[in-house]
Amino acid sequence: MLNAFKFLIALTVILFTSDLQAQSFKDGENAERDGNYKTAFDIWLPLSQNGDASAQTGLAFLYKNGQGVKRDLDQAIIWFKEAAAGGNAAAQNIMGLFHYSGKGVEQDFSKAANYYLMAAKQGDVDSQFMLASLYQRGEGVEQNISEAARWFKAAAVQGDEIALSSLMGLHSDELNVGKAFSQWLENYQKSLKTTDADPQFQLGQLYHKGRDVIQDFSLAAELYRKAAERGNKDAQFGLATLYESGDGLPKDIEKAMFWLHRAAMGGHVNAMSTLASAYNDGIGVKQNDKAASYWHQQAALGGDIEAQFLSGNRYETGTGFTKNYIKALRFYELAAQKNHVEASFKLGQFYEQGIGTDENHGEAAKWYLQAANADYGPAQAAIGRFYFLGRGVEKNMLQARRYLEISSEKGDAISQYLLAEIFASGIGHTEDKSRAAHFYKKSADQAYAPAQYRLGQAYTFGSAVEQNNDLALSYFKLAAEQGLAAAQIKMAKIYENGKQVKADLSNAARWYEKAAKQGVMEAQIWMGFAHKTGRAVKHDPSLSAEWFLLAANQGDAISQFETGMAYESGTGLDSNIAEAMFWYEKAAEQNHIESQYRIGRGYLDGRGVAQQDEASLIWLRMAADQGHKQAARYFGDLLRIGRGTEVDIAKAVSYYRLAADANIMEAQYQLAKIISGKGASKADVNEAIILFDKAAQQGDARSQLVLGIYYDEGSVIPADKHRAEDYLIMAAMQGVEAAQFRLAQIYNSGAIKEKTAADALPFYEAAANQGHLGAHYFLARLYDAGRGTAQNHTLAVRYYQLPAEKLYLDANWRLGVLARDGLGMAPNFQEMERLFLIASRQGDARAQRALGKAYRNGKSLERNYEKAILFLNLAVKQRDRDAQFVLGQMLMLGEGGEVDLEDAVLNFREAANNGHMLAQFTLAEMLHLGKLIKQDIKEAAYFYEQAGLQGHMLSQYRTAMFYQKGQSGIQEPARAAKFYELSAKQGHIPSQYNLALLLENGSGVPTDMSKAAFWYQQASDRGDINAQYALGMMYEAGRGVSQSHEKAASLYLAAAENGHIESQVNLGVVFVKGESSVQNYIQAHMWFNIAASQGNSAARDYRDQIAKQMVPQDISTAQQLAQSCVLQNYIGCTQL
Repeated sequence: MLNAFKFLIALTVILFTSDLQAQSFKDGENAERDGNYKTAFDIWLPLSQNGDASAQTGLAFLYKNGQGVKRDLDQAIIWFKEAAAGGNAAAQNIMGLFHYSGKGVEQDFSKAANYYLMAAKQGDVDSQFMLASLYQRGEGVEQNISEAARWFKAAAVQGDEIALSSLMGLHSDELNVGKAFSQWLENYQKSLKTTDADPQFQLGQLYHKGRDVIQDFSLAAELYRKAAERGNKDAQFGLATLYESGDGLPKDIEKAMFWLHRAAMGGHVNAMSTLASAYNDGIGVKQNDKAASYWHQQAALGGDIEAQFLSGNRYETGTGFTKNYIKALRFYELAAQKNHVEASFKLGQFYEQGIGTDENHGEAAKWYLQAANADYGPAQAAIGRFYFLGRGVEKNMLQARRYLEISSEKGDAISQYLLAEIFASGIGHTEDKSRAAHFYKKSADQAYAPAQYRLGQAYTFGSAVEQNNDLALSYFKLAAEQGLAAAQIKMAKIYENGKQVKADLSNAARWYEKAAKQGVMEAQIWMGFAHKTGRAVKHDPSLSAEWFLLAANQGDAISQFETGMAYESGTGLDSNIAEAMFWYEKAAEQNHIESQYRIGRGYLDGRGVAQQDEASLIWLRMAADQGHKQAARYFGDLLRIGRGTEVDIAKAVSYYRLAADANIMEAQYQLAKIISGKGASKADVNEAIILFDKAAQQGDARSQLVLGIYYDEGSVIPADKHRAEDYLIMAAMQGVEAAQFRLAQIYNSGAIKEKTAADALPFYEAAANQGHLGAHYFLARLYDAGRGTAQNHTLAVRYYQLPAEKLYLDANWRLGVLARDGLGMAPNFQEMERLFLIASRQGDARAQRALGKAYRNGKSLERNYEKAILFLNLAVKQRDRDAQFVLGQMLMLGEGGEVDLEDAVLNFREAANNGHMLAQFTLAEMLHLGKLIKQDIKEAAYFYEQAGLQGHMLSQYRTAMFYQKGQSGIQEPARAAKFYELSAKQGHIPSQYNLALLLENGSGVPTDMSKAAFWYQQASDRGDINAQYALGMMYEAGRGVSQSHEKAASLYLAAAENGHIESQVNLGVVFVKGESSVQNYIQAHMWFNIAASQGNSAARDYRDQIAKQMVPQDISTAQQLAQSCVLQNYIGCTQL
C-alpha cells in the first residue's frame, strides 16, 4: 500500500506541480525562483539549443507548467527527452514517470524502467524508489525481489522512509541481500524500537478497536500520533477521527481537520472522502463546494465507490465543478460497475436521454435493470416503462406489469398511471375499468398530469366513476396547470365555448398559448390568428408568424399560406421570397386559391423559385378559374406576350377588362396601352387616358410617367406644367429615374415660377443614384457652380465621371477644368489633357482653346507651338474669340513660326470687334502707343472703352484719363469720373486717387468731401503717397473727415518716409506747431532740411526761420539726423 502511495505522490508531482525546479544555469534558476519565468525562458532557450542539459530541463518545466511561455506538453517532452539523453537525472526521472503514466507519450513500463535506471544510478531517490517498485511488481522488467530490495535500500539509505517501510515489508525469504545490509537493517530496527511507524499504527489500531486487548482510546491516540508524525497516513486518519469524536483526547475539530488534510494529501482515500464531506457540510472548515468536489474526485480516483457516485452527481449538477455531463457519465459508470444502485440508475438516465453520450436505450435498460434488481424503486419504474414501451428491451407487458406494480406500491405516480393504462386498454391483461380508475386516482392524487386528465375524462363520461362535470373540470385544470397539452386544449375550449363555465376569451387564449408552446397544431393556429387580429391577445405580427410557422410545419394549409405571406411581406418574419414560395406551393397543393395565385406569380417572375412559364400558367389558370382577379390579370399577361402559351390579344383584353373592372392597376395600365396603340381612335385614347389616370392614382409609376410626359410636352393633351409636375412627382417618389430627371429639368429650367435649382437637386440626385446619365451631368453642374446647393467640387467630379465616360454633352470639358484647377481632386494635367482631347474630338471649342493655351505656355503640358496653333485654329473655326486672341498673340510674337503682325492684328481686331475684352485692350494699347501698328488715339479710346465696359480695370482707367484730358478729342469729366469709379472699385490705386481728386474739386461730379476722403483712404491704405498727403491735408483741415492732427501727422509721415516732399514739409510744420505731439524743432529742422535738399524753397525758408530760434547744438543735431535719415531712405527717422 505504501508503494502505491509513493507512486501516487510522484505522479501527482508530474501532473500538477507548477513550481518544479532543476539545478541548472544560475541566472535562469534565480529568475525562475523569483517568478520571472519569461526571463528564465529567454536565458534557458539558447543554452538548451546549445545542448545544456540542465537548461533543457528547466525549459521543459516552463513549457509543462505554462510559465513564461504558452503551455505545451509536446515541447516539454521534447526538451525533457533531450536533457535525459544529456544525462540530467531530473529529466530522466520525469521521462520515466511520463512513460509509466502514459502522459504525453505512449505508456511503456520498459522505457520507464530504462529512464528510472539512468536516474537511479545518479542517486535520484525518487527514481530509485520507482525502479525498486517496478522490480517488485515485474512491470517493464523481470520481477526480481533482490533488485527491488537493492534499490529500496539505496533510497532508504538517503533517508526515504517510505522506501524503508517498503523494504521492511518484503519477506525475509525473498531477500537476497548481503550480510552487511542485513546487519544494518537489524541495527536500524533496534534503534527504532517502538518508534517504528507501522508497528505503532498497528498497535494503535488494536487499542482503538479493542482487538485482543482492552480498548484504550488514549493509548490508541498516542500511538496514532507517533506514527502520524512519522508520516503514516492511516495513523493520521485514525488520529483525525479520535480528535473529531473526542475519544481518548479532548475533542478538537481544528486538529482533526489538520490530520485529515495530512492524510488526504498523502493519498488516504477514506481521509479524502471524509474531508470532502467536511467541506460539503461545513463541519470543521468553511463550507466550500469546490474543495468538497475536489476531494470527492480524489477519493473517487482512489477507488471510493460512493465518492465516484458523488463526483458524478457534482459534475452533473455543476456543484463545485463546471457542469460536465461527459465526466459525470464516467464517474457514474465507475460506481455502477461496482453495483452502486443510484449510480446505475443515473447511468440509465444518461443513456436514455443522451446526456454526455449518444442516446442508447439498450444501455439504459441494462443499467436500469441492474438497479431495479437491487430493489431501487425509481429504476423499477424506469425498467417497467421500458418493458411497457418496448424501449431498449423487447416489449413485454408481463414484465412491465411486474416492475410497475412493485414501483406503484412504492408510490411511483408514473407507474400507477401506466398500470391504469394497461387495465384500461386490456393490452396484455383483461380490461378492468375499475382498476384503471383506481390507479388513475392514485396517480392523480400524486399530481401526475396525464392521470389527472384521464380521470377528468372518466368523470366527464362516467367511465367506472359517477359522472361529475365539476370534478372533471377540476382534474382537467390540475393537469393543464402542470403543462399537459391535451388538458390545456380542453380548458381553452371550455372557456372559449362557455358551456361548463362563463365564456372567457382571455383565459381561453392563456390555455391555447400553453398548449401551442407544447406543439399542439390546433392551438398554434388559434394563437396565430389571435395575434394577427388582436383577438383576446395583443396584436403582434412576430408572434403571429411564429405560431403559424409552427403549425405550417405540421402540415396545415392555412398556416402554410399565412407563413408564406409573413415571409413575403417581411411582417413578423425576415423577408425571404424563397421561403414564401415554398410555403405557398405547399398550401396550393392543398387547393388553397390565394396560394395558387402566389406560387403562380413566383414561377412567372422566378421569385424564390426557378422561373417556369408552364408551371406559372397552370397555377394562375387554376386560381383565375376560381375567380381570383389578380390571377386573371397575370393570366392576361401570359396571353398578351405568349409565355407558356400562344399569343392571344383578344383573350388577353377580355381577362384584362375583368381585372381592370376590379380596379386592378396593372390590368388598367396594360389595357390602356393596348387600346391607345397605333391607329387608336379618339374614343380609345380618351378611354386610355382615364385608365392611365386610374392606374396612376393607385400608384402605377408607368402610368404616372406617361401622363407626366403628356402634360409636359403637350403632344397628346394640352400642356400643363403643374399637372405634369403632379404626375411626375408621383412617379419620382416611386423611384422612376426618367420621372425624377424630367421633374428636375422642369424645376431647373424655371418652367414653374416658384421652383428653383434647389428644388431640382434632390430629384437629380435620386435619378443619378439610379445611373441616369443626364441626372449625373446636371447634378455635377449644380455642385460645380454652387447653384441650389453649396459649391462642392468633390461631388462635381464624382458626378461628371459617368457622363464623361459616355461622352455626354460637355462633361469631359468640365471635368478637365476641375482636373486642371485642382478642384475636387489634386491637380492632374495628364488627366486634364486626356479629357480636353476627348472634348476637342467632340467639337468643344473651349477644350480646343484650353489645349492650345496649355501647349503654348508649357506650364501644365510640354510646350508645343505646333499643337497649340492646331487646337487654337480648331477653336477659331468655331468662332472662339479667346482662341483667336491667343492665336493673334502667337502670330505677333512669332511663336511656332515667323512673326506675322498683319495676321496678328487681323485676329486681334476680329476678336475685339466680337467683344473679346483682352483683344480690345491689346488692340487699344497698340493703337494708343503706336506699337507695331500706326497710332490712332480715337480708335484706341474706343477699344479701351469697350474693354472697360466689360470690366477690364486698366482699360477703365485709361478711358477715364482720355475723357478727363480730352486726348481722344472729347473731354468729359463726368464720364471720366464714371470710369475712374469702375476701376477704383476693382482696387486700381491711381483711379482711386484721381476719383478722389475729382470729388474733392467737383470736376465732372458734385463736390463730395466725404467720398473724396473715402477714396483717398482706399489709395492711402494701398501705399499711394499722393493720397496719403491729400488725406493728411483733409484731416488737418477737417474737410470730409473729423479733424485729427494726429491722423494728419501719421499720413504725412507715411508719405514723407516714401519721399513725398510736400509731406516732408508739412511734417516739419506739424513739429513746429506741436499740434499732434510735443513741439520738436530738431525734428522740424530735420524734415525741412531734407525737403530743402530736394529743391523745395518753402522748406528752405521754414528751416532758416526756425534756425533763428534754435541753439547751435540743436541745429547741428538736426543736420546730423537729416543726413542719417536720407541714408536710411527716410525710414524710421521719426517716431510719432
